[in-house]
Amino acid sequence: MAGGNAKIPSMMYYSQDGRVRAAGTEAERDGVDIIAEEEEWIKVEWFKLHLRPKTSDFAMAKNRISPLPLGKTIVEVLSDFLKYLNDCARQYIQEQHPGIGSSIWVGKEIHYVLSHPNGWEGPQQTLMRQAAEKAGLVSSRGRNKLTFITEGEASLNRCIEKGLMNDSIQRGEGITIVDAGGGTLDISAYACKPDGKSFEEIAGSQCHFKGSIFVSEAAEDFLDSALHLKSSNFHRDIPEMKRYFDKATKCSFRDPADPHFIRFGSARDKDVKLKIVGGKLRLDGKDVASFFEPSIQCIIDGVLTQRRTSHESISNVFLVGGFAANDYLFKKVKEGLEPYGLRIFRPDTQINKVVADGAISGILDSPVRSRVTRYDVGTDCVIEYDPTIAEHVRREWKCIEWYTGEMVIPDRFSVILKRNTQVSETQEFRR
Repeated sequence: MAGGNAKIPSMMYYSQDGRVRAAGTEAERDGVDIIAEEEEWIKVEWFKLHLRPKTSDFAMAKNRISPLPLGKTIVEVLSDFLKYLNDCARQYIQEQHPGIGSSIWVGKEIHYVLSHPNGWEGPQQTLMRQAAEKAGLVSSRGRNKLTFITEGEASLNRCIEKGLMNDSIQRGEGITIVDAGGGTLDISAYACKPDGKSFEEIAGSQCHFKGSIFVSEAAEDFLDSALHLKSSNFHRDIPEMKRYFDKATKCSFRDPADPHFIRFGSARDKDVKLKIVGGKLRLDGKDVASFFEPSIQCIIDGVLTQRRTSHESISNVFLVGGFAANDYLFKKVKEGLEPYGLRIFRPDTQINKVVADGAISGILDSPVRSRVTRYDVGTDCVIEYDPTIAEHVRREWKCIEWYTGEMVIPDRFSVILKRNTQVSETQEFRR
């Protein structure tokens, strides 16, 4: 919030005794990393990914996320960060709106909106709510003052607000929105309803751990392999190389035919065999391109999957989010999807961080009136044993006598609401 920038890095430093020493933009100030090393602070990045559902879809990210400080839970760490954000917001509002800013802040009707990746559901929202309460944003009795919204839906809201919906979309053509962020790729599909004002979700939303931080992780793996296997004295410089790659190389990369140079160390650093001259490490463009490939392919596959399973035809794809600003990513996604008749758009850079504003507009007037189930929803049940059904015969050994006297097969699942079903806000399903 400080300086009016809604994009604040998910980064904090803790002292050895568990106190927050620097957070967000303050943790990126010049010299903080030196102080952190001298005082042995513990750095925590992308900690929000610790909230991820404990399913196989997200298991691969476990080893890529930095561990939490010893003795700290994700609720405690997230609470510390929310408190920092709240303090930044208070300071910004009071400084930018003298007089009225202070009176607004001390009012009782402050409503907080927390966005989260498409893959986060009830259990993750519960932890986020606990963190918000611990940070003092809301009380346990003020549950209605905290609202959650998915990043996919927030992105849709912002695109609508910015007038990005053309005539074909207004007539009901489906759109897919890819929010390419730091940690996750969130893919959602919507279509405008006949009233021309509201939207419906037309395919199950997706969430993939293939955001921009995993490009940097791939670069680190490459550097580790290249320098370690050659017994290089420069292996200790990998953290500095990664920081430069993350801030400069990753953002400016456009063409695999062009080499890129990572600055580190001093002008005296040189090893021709390792392509190091004058404190710069040369990376071939094709190697840098390989770091992006998993994310690019994930976006292409995700969009095509939604197109295949959608309840309406999809013709337009909006690529938003900070990662979407990379020209190489946009170019390759466009090349991969245009042969399927899809039109690819990328909003200007001023709305690349659409989630913050979209979250607010979505709460004030949410345009989404129906959503699509991502899983089968149902309940445990028993079914009556039928000896004429082969599947029942194979499970005969599990049969028990029910209280009605009938033989039944226990531990079955009865589907009440099937996966990929459109559900309106007021619709009920019974069985």
